[in-house]
Amino acid sequence: MAFLSWIFISFLAIQVCGLSRLYARVDYSKTKPFVIPLFVSEEEAYTTQEIKGLLPADITPQSDGKMVMNKIADRSLQLWWNKSHFKHTSVGRVAESVERKLRADVSLQGSSEHSIEHKFSLQVLAAQAVAKIEYVGWVKAAFRYYSREAKTETQLYETIYDKDLVLTHTVASEENMSSLQIRWNW
Repeated sequence: MAFLSWIFISFLAIQVCGLSRLYARVDYSKTKPFVIPLFVSEEEAYTTQEIKGLLPADITPQSDGKMVMNKIADRSLQLWWNKSHFKHTSVGRVAESVERKLRADVSLQGSSEHSIEHKFSLQVLAAQAVAKIEYVGWVKAAFRYYSREAKTETQLYETIYDKDLVLTHTVASEENMSSLQIRWNW
């Protein structure tokens, strides 16, 4: 109660007397030291492979700089999250629960042995403001909606040997674009 009355009196002193600063005495012998850790343990350090994984592989000369930076930031945050002890706290468990709820995988298959399995993957990437739907079945397809750019992208792709033949159609407010690409991992 004495503390609250001190705050009230201080507030009155500021308001009535026009004081702009209040000074308080600090007993440094009773304060806790501020410690900045200078050592990073082996498990918290990032490997070269993890750092290389931060850069998006699908960057083109036409890519928007903000979108690329959002992807890098999202991947950096995900890498930090996976190595952090923060995800085991109550706030971290809630965040992981929300992330799981923003992703759904559905698989459908007919009763005969020759029927095709249809797989749908739905995901919302909140940090990137992207919604993704992927389908694998008769064809391989992906649909992405980028809400920041008000842009949709539809892809149909098929693996030929070790490369993907990709047909892409992009619809944005300023242009529509269709392209045929060959994509491979190396």
